[in-house]
Amino acid sequence: METLKIREIASVKMLDIEMSEDEFDVCEKCLEYVLQSCSPDEIEQVSGATQEELEEIWRQMVATLRKHTDLREAPSISGIGV
Repeated sequence: METLKIREIASVKMLDIEMSEDEFDVCEKCLEYVLQSCSPDEIEQVSGATQEELEEIWRQMVATLRKHTDLREAPSISGIGV
């Protein structure tokens, strides 16, 4: 994984990161595990995000994987009931 560029827009840091598909897949699976295994309070404690915010990040990751991988291998969005 490599950081290509960091820039600030308003008060938000934007990162351009190059990572392998495997690295991206691991991150997606970790988010899925947290969403399946943790209560909303635990999610907020460990991530600093609400369950809804984390679900949206996860959905965006799944959508990205589906665009760039074989659909048979991409995770199902309905797989965790979110």
